[in-house]
Amino acid sequence: MGYGMLQIHLVRTSTSSTLTGHVLGFLFLNCIFMSHFGLALCTMVAIGFKAKWSATFLVILLGLFNVFANDWWNVHSAHPQHNFLKYDFFQAL
Repeated sequence: MGYGMLQIHLVRTSTSSTLTGHVLGFLFLNCIFMSHFGLALCTMVAIGFKAKWSATFLVILLGLFNVFANDWWNVHSAHPQHNFLKYDFFQAL
């Protein structure tokens, strides 16, 4: 190799980085799917197509999201975010 020539070293990706990429991809696709699914349920409630079933499933879906997104019980009471998460949790109910 001459001086000043660009050398390319192929680095093998580790299993953990590949697994991390797959998990992040799954979470991203799951988020997109759930957004579209929630929008479809909202539309079904708005137009009245299977409104009772759609509304029930939408309440369950949003309730589970609220429990996982605003978990104020896992944050120490002295932490500034504790009161915000608690407020947001009960407002979303």
